[in-house]
Amino acid sequence: MRGMISRRVVGILGVIVACGTPADAESVIGSATIFRDHLDSSVGLTLIYRGATQPYVGDGGTATTFSIFANTLGGTWVTPFLLESDGVGSYTVVAIGQSVQPAAIGSESFDFASIAGAAQTLAGKTYSFGYQNARYQTDGTGGVARVAGSATSGAIPFTGYGITLDPWSYASASELYVGQIYGDGGVALDFGGLTGRVYSANLSFVRVPTPGSLALSAVGGLCLLRRRVR
Repeated sequence: MRGMISRRVVGILGVIVACGTPADAESVIGSATIFRDHLDSSVGLTLIYRGATQPYVGDGGTATTFSIFANTLGGTWVTPFLLESDGVGSYTVVAIGQSVQPAAIGSESFDFASIAGAAQTLAGKTYSFGYQNARYQTDGTGGVARVAGSATSGAIPFTGYGITLDPWSYASASELYVGQIYGDGGVALDFGGLTGRVYSANLSFVRVPTPGSLALSAVGGLCLLRRRVR
């Protein structure tokens, strides 16, 4: 009987270690990916989310999914990036995701595959995100370079103007790089007026359990089983 119980304990413990604890619930910042009535005709524009669901408070979570609603196709490119926010108007690029090209009109999600910088957030830091209407590739030195001729008008529509509840800001089409600053102390935001836009894009984060949390889960399960056997 004791041998059978031992085998059962080992088996259950193996299952607990293999499964671990579930990842924390996904967190999303940004705006709803829905149809909107304005086309973005500006070529190569940079958009930065400053709305109600940011900032994401760093906790070791990683930017995983970039979601959009596209209402134009025809060779348009979109490059997402992760921003560290200082909370008072300055945003620094800390990761640049792989450029994506909408395949169809409507909602679509893409992996946020970093080609420069780190997509994992740090405790004590706060984050937002943005995107640029252009294509980027790695430059062979750890950085990125915009592909010549790839800047286009925007595939992602917006609602506007004068919306203050979930606004985005825009900046010039200057090239992206890790360490680029937008807002205070950097590239000017909303330099031409026509502010209060809301774009159909968001960014998701997932925090993966640490090995320590998996081990703790296994030990907890074993202790519970021992109590039941007694």
